[in-house]
Amino acid sequence: MDILLVDDDWQSLLSLGRFLSSEGHRIDAHQDPASALDACRNGSHDLLVSDFRLPGMDGLQLIKAVKSIQPRIKTILYSGLYSSETLQLARMQGVDKVLGKPIYIQELLAAIQCLSLPVSGPGPAIFKISGRDNDVTP
Repeated sequence: MDILLVDDDWQSLLSLGRFLSSEGHRIDAHQDPASALDACRNGSHDLLVSDFRLPGMDGLQLIKAVKSIQPRIKTILYSGLYSSETLQLARMQGVDKVLGKPIYIQELLAAIQCLSLPVSGPGPAIFKISGRDNDVTP
């Protein structure tokens, strides 16, 4: 499965990306939502996993923009500040699943399964991070 992963926190991006790629998924990770949107325009993804708080736009705005480009993409939004208002806004904007922080790996895997997406990808696993000085393949 091709996953677009967006989080401005480098350590979160790295740990989630490493875990998901170890499960066989192809991960296209970005610290900047604008970079993620460019990747979305230039490729196809099965799932967008995004933090809520991002520089320049929040995760809900990013999801709305991504869905305008790839309408069938499934979405998971996570936030440490999630409230009933955030949850309601997410539902209104078509977010498939909202998770709290810290993200528990089993909860993320269950969310992927709940969306009828394969828990492991068809391989080979790839983990590419954009948004630092250069693209990095950890």
